[in-house]
Amino acid sequence: MIGLVLRCWRLVALAGVLMFAWSHLPGPLRSRAPAALARLNAALPWQHDAAPSSATLVAVVDGDTLRVRLADGATTRVRLLMADAPEHTATRASTGHHVDCGGSAALNHMASLVKAGDQLRLTADPTQDGSDRYGRRLAYVSRGGRDLGRLMIRAGWAKVYIYDHPGLRVVTYQAAALSARTNRRGVYAACDGDFHRPAR
Repeated sequence: MIGLVLRCWRLVALAGVLMFAWSHLPGPLRSRAPAALARLNAALPWQHDAAPSSATLVAVVDGDTLRVRLADGATTRVRLLMADAPEHTATRASTGHHVDCGGSAALNHMASLVKAGDQLRLTADPTQDGSDRYGRRLAYVSRGGRDLGRLMIRAGWAKVYIYDHPGLRVVTYQAAALSARTNRRGVYAACDGDFHRPAR
């Protein structure tokens, strides 16, 4: 387990170096950095992901939280691993306001990706906790083979969120974030990149 965590930190360090180098590249080369990070991720072994389980979407709560029905019939909330979207329905503890800048747009974007009744795949990450302090299940969530966390980050309506230590998909998520920032998508255009402020 310790070795796995150390490998994850090395990947974060590598992604950090690449992002620093990107910020000092001339414009034409800078536009190629997200693709380079994506190729790096494709070359890395992600076989440590746990076996996925199936679930049915009940409702979209906000840009990073879904309510789902599990195979045993139980209903629970799932928080996307390593993705933090603007708050829409809960008070953000760090700021105290109810709806963040971009909160409604993030919810709407998630709602454009999935709808009630969709079949989802939930994949745990052995380097991360299985649930958070609010009782939400933590998982990578995909529909039709498309990772919802990565899609939200790439669209600019979520950012990479590392709680204690990086998860196994950190490099591909960082590549998605770099693409969103480079192209000023989502919160990078609507909120100058800072969604931890109240909606206007």
